[in-house]
Amino acid sequence: MSAFDQQYGGNHYKDMMIQPLEYALANNLGVCEHAVVKYISRWRVKGGVEDLRKARHYIEILIERETSPNDKIADAIGCEKTPHVGDVIA
Repeated sequence: MSAFDQQYGGNHYKDMMIQPLEYALANNLGVCEHAVVKYISRWRVKGGVEDLRKARHYIEILIERETSPNDKIADAIGCEKTPHVGDVIA
């Protein structure tokens, strides 16, 4: 039995073909990206428009992180910048 076979606080993830956390882990998503997937995946069956607002909030964090030169808070919560073609990786 996998931990993904259990869910606490509802069944809105268990009824999905692949749970948002499984998808995030398989694709090496960061915390913010996982949150977007989670809220977008469940909004119709759990949180409604409020979940869409939460997803938008995390997308706004990602956009700010990608467009600002330095963001220690985003670094701390796992919203790392995505390397792009041409970026120098240290």
